[in-house]
Amino acid sequence: MARIISNITNCTETTTAKSATLSNGNTAYSIQGQPLTVKHIFNKTFTVTSGHVFNKAPRISFLNTKFPNNYSVVMTDTGAVSSSNLTTRSFDVYYKIPREIVVGDEIVFNSVAEFIPVVRTSKITGRSFNDSNISSNGETRNLTIYGDPGATVNVNAIITGGASLLTQTLAFVDTVSSTVLTVNKENTRVYKGMSITGTNVGSSKTVVSLVGKTITLNGATAGTVAGNLTIGATGGFIAEIGSNGTVVIPLTFPSTSTSRTFTVTLTRIGSNSFANSLAGLSSSVFTIKQFQPVTVTLTLVNSSSNSGDWSLALTTPAITNVGQANNSSYSSDLMPVSWNVLAASNGEIAKTSAGFSIAAFTNNGGSAASGQIVIGSDAATRTTIILEEPKIEINNVRVYSSTAVTNTSGTNRLILNVANQNIYIGMVVTGTGIPSSTLVTASIGDEVTLSKVTTQAVTSVTFTGKARAVISGAVRILDRGRINASSNIEVNNIITLT
Repeated sequence: MARIISNITNCTETTTAKSATLSNGNTAYSIQGQPLTVKHIFNKTFTVTSGHVFNKAPRISFLNTKFPNNYSVVMTDTGAVSSSNLTTRSFDVYYKIPREIVVGDEIVFNSVAEFIPVVRTSKITGRSFNDSNISSNGETRNLTIYGDPGATVNVNAIITGGASLLTQTLAFVDTVSSTVLTVNKENTRVYKGMSITGTNVGSSKTVVSLVGKTITLNGATAGTVAGNLTIGATGGFIAEIGSNGTVVIPLTFPSTSTSRTFTVTLTRIGSNSFANSLAGLSSSVFTIKQFQPVTVTLTLVNSSSNSGDWSLALTTPAITNVGQANNSSYSSDLMPVSWNVLAASNGEIAKTSAGFSIAAFTNNGGSAASGQIVIGSDAATRTTIILEEPKIEINNVRVYSSTAVTNTSGTNRLILNVANQNIYIGMVVTGTGIPSSTLVTASIGDEVTLSKVTTQAVTSVTFTGKARAVISGAVRILDRGRINASSNIEVNNIITLT
């Protein structure tokens, strides 16, 4: 008993017994006869299924037999691999019976048919484009259209309101001939089929080709060309598929300060020119959203019943951060915050039990459990933030007396002998050589700038101010909505005056 093993794909097989007896669904055979006689044991025929062809001819192997040389085969083909139309191969298998009894032989067939390429002449078969939201900064994205070489399709891309993304202006330089013009710069966004207009260019003129700065037209100009040329037009242009089966059209989306929508449309030219994923459509339309830059504003406010206890004059109450809408599709933004708060009287400042936490945000739609601050309720427009590394630095020392400084008469610059980071803008400065009502206007490290110039060289001054707290930290914007967002932070929820 011997086995027949068939590995087939996209084809059918028939097995016909000759001198052998077939069994097990034609997967086994037995043969009897006088030793050294040749028997025609069976015929095996493989035929492709519809729409397929043998690019590699079916094969037979006797490697798993005891006496491979005792087997022989006659093959008959319908068609040929060389002409790419082989559809049937038949194997007539012969066997010389050996002197000894043999069992366990395996004759193996491998037969794989492949799809016949569909030959088209003018089909548009698909398109590829990244239609995710566009940054407000603008960007260029490639529209790739697939199809048969030479196939055509109308392509149009417009901004909300109808302005075309395809229209551009190039400065005319010279006339090479009545059908060839040169322009001032190379441009990779000029395509065959785009319309071209300008002084004396003539009507119904289109671009046949663009090589470097040279544009070839589909007809002669009507006279002396001058000025600028407008290429492309509202309504789109007819794009032609290249020899590699694609045409790639870069679409440049300009930066914006307002939200808007772009529409890209592919319209078939022939009644049956759309195939595959586009089959049955007369046009393929998709839209792209571009959202305005979104500003997140955090404002330290002083609105409780003891609002008179605090002065925010030395700090900017509102701190802003500008970024892209739907920030989760980009990287999260970190927004540092810092406010200098002065006590209005001579009391001392203390931290509240909550301190600088999410509880200080007065229009927070989140929860303490989540640790998030949600501004706005609509899923598309709300902004989600968290507070990181909040810190409160309190300095209740109000007077720095006999501070040693270096100064030259007639200047407003003091150099502290020992740097003091607690000297702040607005402190009153007194001392010999310091005019009355002199204030600190800037303080960085060991250098202090005064509001008035000294009347003589100064060696010692007194700084007088009020108790001060610095509230600082960072706000991480996890997801920025599509509209500006703001939240107030109540200073009296963070510090108190005792």
